[in-house]
Amino acid sequence: MRLARLFAPILATAIVAGGAAPAHAQVMGSSQLPPLPAIQLPTFQLSPLPAGSSVPGVTAAPITGNALLDPVLAELNARRVAAGLQPFTYDFGLGETAYNHAVYLNNIHTMDHSGLFMEVIARVPNLGMAVPMWIDSPPHHEVLMDGTLSRVGFGLVFDQSEGRWILVAQFT
Repeated sequence: MRLARLFAPILATAIVAGGAAPAHAQVMGSSQLPPLPAIQLPTFQLSPLPAGSSVPGVTAAPITGNALLDPVLAELNARRVAAGLQPFTYDFGLGETAYNHAVYLNNIHTMDHSGLFMEVIARVPNLGMAVPMWIDSPPHHEVLMDGTLSRVGFGLVFDQSEGRWILVAQFT
């Protein structure tokens, strides 16, 4: 009851004065919005498998949910199968942690492994360069061809300041 007596004069003043001031909003049509800058994404081609390699059971079906990453996973799995290993299964949970790490690397402008998972990182102008680069590097090759690893997740960020992709692959 005391509360009602306390606020009654305030409420009466608001009603007599016409209530709160009307809010004004400007509605803009899409033709009035400034255009967004165009972003040109680089294209890439996959490198060929070694001569005589066959890849049974590897398909080109979308796996990662990302059209840029599906060819990377397909090439990685083709190389594993050609080496007599099982292909990786894509893991969206690992993909999320890999993406967070790629964002972090982009923000700090350096390359650094997270230490949480087996991991390989590439900073490349063309995504088709990542798997061959990893294969040609003995420490990265060892991770990619580790038969005890079965799952992979990718994180991908485009660093516009350098015109390069940051690709993080994490494995379990």
